[in-house]
Amino acid sequence: SLDFDAIQKGLPYPLARVQLIQLGDTSPAAGIPPRLQPPAPSEGPHKSYAVQWFSFATIAIFGAGVFAYNDRHRNRPRVDNT
Repeated sequence: SLDFDAIQKGLPYPLARVQLIQLGDTSPAAGIPPRLQPPAPSEGPHKSYAVQWFSFATIAIFGAGVFAYNDRHRNRPRVDNT
């Protein structure tokens, strides 16, 4: 049961002393979809996504380095040692 007086002390507005209790899953009324069971807890695809995004980050960092290297060496004046 709820302690309405304790809850009311933390609220700046009046609290209706109403409490709803779910009695359980009975046959649903017509037109209301039945309640779905929650999915089974599992690791899921988290590791695959982590590998995928770390790969993207590695490619981006490596690619930025290649572009910076090429840009720096392309604009460097050539020295002829003859």
